[in-house]
Amino acid sequence: MNSNNNISEKLREKRERKEEIAKAFREGDYSLSKSDSEIIKRVEEAVLECLNYGWEIDSILEDDKISPHEFDQISSHLEKLGEVTKKLEQNDDENTSVINKILCIFGCMKEIIREVKYTVDVKRTILSMQEFNAVNETGYVVEEDTYLKNLEGLVDCLELEKLDPSRQISKLEREIIKAIKTIGLIEREITLNVMYIKPSFLMKEIIDSVEVLRATIEPIYSLIHGYYFREEIKSAKIGISLMSEDKSLNVGDTIKIRGLFNRTKGIDSLEKLSRTIKSSDSEDSD
Repeated sequence: MNSNNNISEKLREKRERKEEIAKAFREGDYSLSKSDSEIIKRVEEAVLECLNYGWEIDSILEDDKISPHEFDQISSHLEKLGEVTKKLEQNDDENTSVINKILCIFGCMKEIIREVKYTVDVKRTILSMQEFNAVNETGYVVEEDTYLKNLEGLVDCLELEKLDPSRQISKLEREIIKAIKTIGLIEREITLNVMYIKPSFLMKEIIDSVEVLRATIEPIYSLIHGYYFREEIKSAKIGISLMSEDKSLNVGDTIKIRGLFNRTKGIDSLEKLSRTIKSSDSEDSD
């Protein structure tokens, strides 16, 4: 009897905890800490600046022949990239710490809705009456235990603090706050442990938020994970210098920076969140 009572008490505590966190998420009681917020805003702005310079360089390098004006433009953009990435690298430890925390937030959000395969029909193959092919569809489910586990995971990465409306925040933080409010609604509007044949409107909102977060994180992650491409920028600057002395050098072989600063660069280890990015021990100079 005591065993059953203990189980019931644990279930009650878990559900109360789930309801408490979900309510706080719905009411906007959680946000990034002020320090994390400032760091990611600074990094996001720097990354956007790098993306713009990178796009300009890529556009010029589409043609193997570059004019003297374009040559000067590349040189100027490389100098700017060097300045921006040097400032970022000086704060590598805190940049790495915050992006790893955001990767954990992303992972928690991504795990909340699980896709499950279910069989809707079985068909015989034409070649053999003994062989069958299953016709599968995809369903969507929010499991209660997984939901609570990821709510608690999000709480560990966030601060119990309402966002000050006057505080300027990054696009990434806006997306996170929007997503956690939506995740808080699950507790009231989605039946847990039940498979939905089609994702509900709320499920679609969360799935879309996860994809927006992925696209927003990707260029930030790539830059930090690539140690701000400091060596590649230096190599390109050397290449520009060599080309100024020898006009016969091939642009593509000498300036190997094309495509580095790209919005659609994939996150090779985003799906394996246990592999966190490491801080660089060296402090390179221009």
